[in-house]
Amino acid sequence: MRKMIVKKYKTPSYPRFEEFNSIGLRTAALPSRWKNRFAAGLLTTGAFAAMMSGCVDNFRTAGIPLAPESLTEQVAIYLIQSEFDKHSIQFKESTEASDLIVPANAWVGDSSEASLEQVPYKVVLDGLDADKNIGFEYLTSDDYLEWNKQNENNLIRMEMPSETLFSDSDGLKVGIFHESYSEEDLKDQITSFLEWLKTQGVI
Repeated sequence: MRKMIVKKYKTPSYPRFEEFNSIGLRTAALPSRWKNRFAAGLLTTGAFAAMMSGCVDNFRTAGIPLAPESLTEQVAIYLIQSEFDKHSIQFKESTEASDLIVPANAWVGDSSEASLEQVPYKVVLDGLDADKNIGFEYLTSDDYLEWNKQNENNLIRMEMPSETLFSDSDGLKVGIFHESYSEEDLKDQITSFLEWLKTQGVI
């Protein structure tokens, strides 16, 4: 055996799928009585992978799923505007900040429980139809932190919303969509906002 001084260690990581195949781990390392069960194992793994289809696939590892990513703000805004086009609501990018009052769950003072509060939110909306007085905001994590910061003198903190929030501030009706991890979730929120606008007699 020849001794060698290791000067630099390779950073540990999961094997990539290609490496997993190239060194023969798929079948060579299996006991013979297990090999005939390998196909069944692949089917099970495939079913699990389908359940994890929200995971990104641009860096594949050998069976280690990556965490799902939320829709980017650009994609979300495109989807929202596309859905509202069907109802003749034409959103445009806004440039002026709107002063909203939003019913949201928040902790006030020394309260140990959240309560429904009318929370101010000064925001440049992601989209606004000035003619119909309808707007929307896609609430990313950064937006949420900024909203909390605006209210830090009055609130301990707010809950990150898990459903669409509706604001009716001086006749301006705004849907605040929480950050989504799928188009289906976002479209459900859009439907909720549209149904709320119908109850308000706007559409």
